[in-house]
Formats: sequence, structure tokens, C-alpha cells
Amino acid sequence: MKDCQAQFWQVAGRACGAVELEMEANMAEQFSMKGKIIAITGASRGIGRGLAAWFAAQEAHVVALARDKAQLDSLAGEIRAKGGQCSVRVLDVRKVSTIQPAIGSIVAELGRIDVLVNNAGIGPDNGMKP
Repeated sequence: MKDCQAQFWQVAGRACGAVELEMEANMAEQFSMKGKIIAITGASRGIGRGLAAWFAAQEAHVVALARDKAQLDSLAGEIRAKGGQCSVRVLDVRKVSTIQPAIGSIVAELGRIDVLVNNAGIGPDNGMKP
């Protein structure tokens, strides 16, 4: 009887291990950024720039949005030099009239946006009024 129980637990343990591995693989696939279109506001510097580089390293197509075209182009060059994909759009989130055209051009070019990271900082020191 003890041998039978021991065998049962060995088989059950292997089965549970296989289920755990399958669950891990499914989660990794579900949360993979590979091929996702990630739009990031405030991507020209700081946290936004770091996020853009990280998502690109995860094989996502990054759409970097910010006011500073030169910084955006620099970021895109860095990402592309490492084999990543990056598009840029000049966008000032303080100007509502610029948002729809930027989003529209992304969807027109890439077909969708999978993730939007609203990172742009707005505060009294950059001209925004309460």
C-alpha cells in the first residue's frame, strides 16, 4: 500500500509540475510585449525614455510621443541601432487639438494601439493652468 501511495504522489507531483510549467508558458505568452504597439507620451526623456527603451527591448513597436522632435529622433535612433522598432510623433498633451491627429496617424500607419502609457508630465512650471 505504501508503495502505491508513493507512486501516486510521484505521478501527481510530475503532473502538477507539468501544469505549472504550462501555466507559466501561457502567462509569459499572454503578457509578452512582442509585436505590441506601445504609445508612450513624454517619451523624449526621463521615465518615458526609459520605458520606450525597455518596451523596444521586449520586441514591441514603440511609438514615442513628446514635444521635442530632436530628442524623439535621438531615441528612435538608439532603439533602431539595437534592432528595435520605433516611430515618433510630435505631441504636446497641453494642446488638446494635437491629440486626435497624433492618435489617428498612429492607427493609420500601424493599425492599432495596444498599450498607451500616459507619462507626459504636466504642471504649473510648463505653462499649464489649473
